[in-house]
Amino acid sequence: ADDLTYSDDTYFGFDFDLEKYIEASKSPLIAGKWFCSIDYSTLKANQIENYVKYFSWQGNVSGQNPSQYIMNDDDTITCLNKKIGYELILENRHPKKANARFYKIEGCKDCNFKYYCKRYMNNKDEDYKIFEVNVKLQHYINESEKNLLSPKGIEMRVNRRSQVEGSFGVIKQDFGYERFRRTTIKKVSLEFMLVSLGYNIRKLFKYFDGNAKFNYWRVPNDLQSKAFKKPSAKRLSNKALKKKEMSVNERSKTYKYK
Repeated sequence: ADDLTYSDDTYFGFDFDLEKYIEASKSPLIAGKWFCSIDYSTLKANQIENYVKYFSWQGNVSGQNPSQYIMNDDDTITCLNKKIGYELILENRHPKKANARFYKIEGCKDCNFKYYCKRYMNNKDEDYKIFEVNVKLQHYINESEKNLLSPKGIEMRVNRRSQVEGSFGVIKQDFGYERFRRTTIKKVSLEFMLVSLGYNIRKLFKYFDGNAKFNYWRVPNDLQSKAFKKPSAKRLSNKALKKKEMSVNERSKTYKYK
């Protein structure tokens, strides 16, 4: 793990500009799921390692809202019940999303995940389900997932969480800076740059005094790549079947006057 390096350039704030990043650095890019709109193909074309959390990352980690399928290397898909889905051409139907294809998985009637996968469908008794899949995007997501679960990805995620998120904690709790005082993007950006400047100067003087601590966690040499825990079909189905409590307005609509 001694050859693993971490650069401050691997994380950016809301003013992130991918083109400027590519011009300035080739460091691995690690970011939260709100970065899922990043053009993965641009990272690939510029040989930048992809450690960007995709939109369903947290659901896969917790197992509470896992992806309903994964993309295989041979461009087929595998569902939660390990059924293989193949591309399907529908003459009277077109994909809603650009560059998407239809895939069909059969054998849903007796599947334990049926109520979870079909929770938004009116007809849950059909023995199949059709998915819209962006094949290219799914391959990029597989690459991102593999990198994030690798020892290097674990090291980068741990240090990003402690260093970057910790900075916001110091600014909010220690500095008492919990809200912006100005409006418009330009004024707010300037205000936060001044706050960040004060934070960095404070940190610099700690280094001068010898009181600064830079705790960079190194991944153990024997650490293996992680894998997502197996989702519980019973728990997911019970969650999908659980009826939500009606609001006051919804209950008022069902009231019958005598």
